[in-house]
Amino acid sequence: MAWNADERGNYAWLTKEASKYNDVDSFIDNIHNGGVQEGIGRGRFEGAVVTAGLSLALFGVSKLVKSGIQKYKAKKKSVKESADASKEVIRQMCDDSEINTGNEEAENKDEEVSS
Repeated sequence: MAWNADERGNYAWLTKEASKYNDVDSFIDNIHNGGVQEGIGRGRFEGAVVTAGLSLALFGVSKLVKSGIQKYKAKKKSVKESADASKEVIRQMCDDSEINTGNEEAENKDEEVSS
């Protein structure tokens, strides 16, 4: 393998790049700041993706919870209406029974008086 002076990462390339920045410390600071900026950009993108994913998940969960609550309330309302209808039927049956019982007692009294 032949040695290449322009190959990134070898001593010759590093010294050549450092000479562009006038000294080694400026070159190192530039590398550091560039890495930080690159990391910030990448971190922002990843953070945006995570935020979007969490937002969608929370939206879906809230829709499921809302749907469940609506179903619960509808069922509760249906059960209450059914119970009220049953109570009304029972009341009506009791009222009819009292009327029939009252008529039979009146007929029995009439029969006793006639006899």
